[in-house]
Amino acid sequence: MAVYSAPKVQAFIAGGAVNQYNIVKRGADDSHVVECTAAADKSLGVAMSESASGALVEVAVAGGGAKVKLGGTVAGGDLLTSTAAGLAVVAATTERVVGVAMQSGVSGDIIGIEVMISKLP
Repeated sequence: MAVYSAPKVQAFIAGGAVNQYNIVKRGADDSHVVECTAAADKSLGVAMSESASGALVEVAVAGGGAKVKLGGTVAGGDLLTSTAAGLAVVAATTERVVGVAMQSGVSGDIIGIEVMISKLP
């Protein structure tokens, strides 16, 4: 069984419906988040809960374990980015990275990741 450290979590206002375990980015301003819609989006972290538009949503933003919903097949150790639906897939060169997969999985699975926001060169 894997042991994860707790991620840094921040509360934001959902700028639209946000699904638990989906990847989010900043919304209309620094107080709001919305689900990512592309791998090039400046991902901020992973939604820790489901939230309706205008409600608070906690987001795992850095340094620790979180869970994410997959939009494709990944292997443990893969760097992950977002699909147009805010789901995690393997990142390609130059894409924004939200974290590293701590386990393998397929589309629809919810897996553990180490949150690590960065951009591949």
